[in-house]
Amino acid sequence: MCEKRTMGLNPMIASEMEIRSLVQELNGSFRLHRISRVEFYCTGGKQAVPQNILLGFFQEYAPDIKVVVEEDLDLAVKCKGGSPAVVCILDGNTKSCFYDGLELHKRLPDFGCPIMDDGSSVYFGRELLRNYVFGVMPESLRRNLEDCYGLDDSEILQEIYHGTNPSGYLANFGWFLIQNQEHPFIKAMIQIGICKVFDHILEPYDKELKALPLHFIGDLAYSLKDSIKVEAYKRGYGTVFFTQSPMEKGDVHHQLNLG
Repeated sequence: MCEKRTMGLNPMIASEMEIRSLVQELNGSFRLHRISRVEFYCTGGKQAVPQNILLGFFQEYAPDIKVVVEEDLDLAVKCKGGSPAVVCILDGNTKSCFYDGLELHKRLPDFGCPIMDDGSSVYFGRELLRNYVFGVMPESLRRNLEDCYGLDDSEILQEIYHGTNPSGYLANFGWFLIQNQEHPFIKAMIQIGICKVFDHILEPYDKELKALPLHFIGDLAYSLKDSIKVEAYKRGYGTVFFTQSPMEKGDVHHQLNLG
């Protein structure tokens, strides 16, 4: 069995070129004609339209291949094990569900970026750029951001309004946030974003969270786990687990017992 983690993709809104490029990448890595089955996890994966779109592109390389398209939350639930819990993806996007031990229950729709991306790397990238262009970012942090990304106004405008992947462009700033998370200005920004995750993304599961563990899945959540742990404790949520990537089967769940 082979595994590959790709850039986040929503087949409902991605262009044909983006999807074709992704399948070409997978074919280059694995030679799809040698593979009998592909499991693909993405936003909106259980809907017929993305399933048919992905199947068509995969079958260009392997006409007899079986393609199973599932929600990214399905993979997150598999990753955390079979016991009941509330699960939250916090990385390039932000999603949540309640797993009762048998079935997955979602209480929010999938509108993605920019409507429902609170606390994601895209959200934080947007907040960093807003503070940068409004001139409210401390000068030392501003210079550091410019040095890291070679920013200029024309590039920002091009990537945000005419680029092929504006969400991916914004998400790339997540690295800067993580590397500078102890800076007071960044720390305050992180706190606001994490509060939005609990207020908006996890609030529909407040009853379950009083009794069940909370599992965060994703690189961003893993990197911000100390700040998330503090906020969870404030809200009376007793046990939080973090898994950096569901693709890493050897990854250890880091249990943070609060209080």
